[in-house]
Amino acid sequence: MNTTPVVRSNGSVTPPSSSELPEDLLQLLQYILILGVALPSSFIGCVTNVLNIIVIARMDWKQTINISLFALAVSDLVGLLGLIWFCICFSPWLQQAENLSFIPREIGIATGSWVHLVFARITGYLTFLISAERCLCILFPMKIKTMITPRRIKAIVVGIFIWGIGIQYLSILTYEIGWKFSEEKNKTLLGVLYREIGIDIELPVVMTNNVMSQYVTFVGVVAFTAILANRLKRQSKWRQSSSQTAASEVSTKRDMRIVKTVSVISAVYIVCYFPNTISFSCLLIVPGYGLYGRYGMLLDFVTVCAYVLEVFNSSINTFLYWTFMVQYRSELRRLLKYCRPSSTQPSSQ
Repeated sequence: MNTTPVVRSNGSVTPPSSSELPEDLLQLLQYILILGVALPSSFIGCVTNVLNIIVIARMDWKQTINISLFALAVSDLVGLLGLIWFCICFSPWLQQAENLSFIPREIGIATGSWVHLVFARITGYLTFLISAERCLCILFPMKIKTMITPRRIKAIVVGIFIWGIGIQYLSILTYEIGWKFSEEKNKTLLGVLYREIGIDIELPVVMTNNVMSQYVTFVGVVAFTAILANRLKRQSKWRQSSSQTAASEVSTKRDMRIVKTVSVISAVYIVCYFPNTISFSCLLIVPGYGLYGRYGMLLDFVTVCAYVLEVFNSSINTFLYWTFMVQYRSELRRLLKYCRPSSTQPSSQ
């Protein structure tokens, strides 16, 4: 934020208000989070998700969970690419550059943030699907092969991507990118222009896309995970009470490993995505909490903090898969062994 004295139309000079100092601190922390955490973490997340795509593509796609995990990696990757552009636009060097033809903050939100938001919602829907699928596998083990088939899961995944992109497209109708005069730069630049129709549709769009859908996803993920964990614990206790064989012990450990896997994935998703949902809720109920409102700088800071958490969620899956999925670990080892240059022994003369 600019803390230089304000020159008014009558020539008088007004020093910056001390109430503006906290905004300076927020902006400094925002730059630290963007350049020191979000941007490098996004690059790391892109690498890990490319790795996930390659490894999961080599796994058995007759197991429907692998189809969902592949789609999840694709969604996380595209969302991180949008977030990288958002972080670049919010960097102090780009915002202070004098020869740009656009307003970085506004373009970054309208493009990079929108892409990230679209695929963040798709990630939520896919997490919901994964939790529901695993829950059904436990509740209906004898019928699951006919209920959930690879073809049906592929159709559902494609439908999720189409729905996620289509429903978020409505938010584009609230604004357009065009030329506007920037008082800060004292020249005409490309920025965000709000349409008249946006006043009528912005509230229902935000309410439907970014608040209600998120809460429904959270409730569904928590409910499915709770059912799954409870059912698996009951099965594990039954095996322990009915048999103490080595096979029973191995099966119990496998079941508990599944409980830990889905619990960790669900917990990480909820913790990382819930703050941004609360922020969107505040857009509806807190006056001045908006892009150009009284708390615009606070909105920027909260958004960056939420994005840092979402980057963590999109980047950690590789380590979770390596820890809990034997098939993923085996395929990754084969891939690394295949990529390792073979050492050639010199022939004896």
